[in-house]
Amino acid sequence: MEEYNDLKVAVIKCPYCGEVLPPLSKVCPSCNQIVDSQNEADNVNNMMTEIDTICSKYLNTNIRVYDYLLLLIPIVYIVWFFVVIMKIMRSKALYNDFCSLSSKAQTLYGDNYSFRSYLGQKRTDMQELMRKSKKSHIIVYIIMSVNILLLVISLAS
Repeated sequence: MEEYNDLKVAVIKCPYCGEVLPPLSKVCPSCNQIVDSQNEADNVNNMMTEIDTICSKYLNTNIRVYDYLLLLIPIVYIVWFFVVIMKIMRSKALYNDFCSLSSKAQTLYGDNYSFRSYLGQKRTDMQELMRKSKKSHIIVYIIMSVNILLLVISLAS
C-alpha cells in the first residue's frame, strides 16, 4: 500500500496481465479485462473506514465551553502573579521607608527615653514581620516557579 496525504491506497494489479491498475478502475487498461469487484469493495470499505476515522478524530478537536473557561485560568494567574509581586515590592519599599525614618528619628529624638523604647519595640516588630514576610515570599516564589514549569511542560506536550 502507498500512502498519499495520510490516506492508504491499495495498489491493485490486474489478475490477468499483472499491470498496475489506476485507483477505482474496473477495466485493465492493458488487457481490457474486467477486474474482480471484490477488490473494489474492499478498497471502498477501507476508504470509508479511513474517512470515518478522520471524521471521529475531527470531532474531538471541537472547542467546548469548558475549554473557554480553562483559557481564563492563565489570565487569572497572570493577574494574581502581578498582584503578589506588587505586594512583595510594596512590603520591601515600606520596610526600607521604616528603616530610613527610624534612623532619622533616632538621630532627632534618640535622647528621649520613651521614644527610644518605642522605636526599639517597633524595630523588633518590623524585624519579626520581615522575617515572616521572607518566608511567605519564598513560598510564593516556589509556587510561581512550579506553576510556570507546569505551564511550560503543558505547552511543550
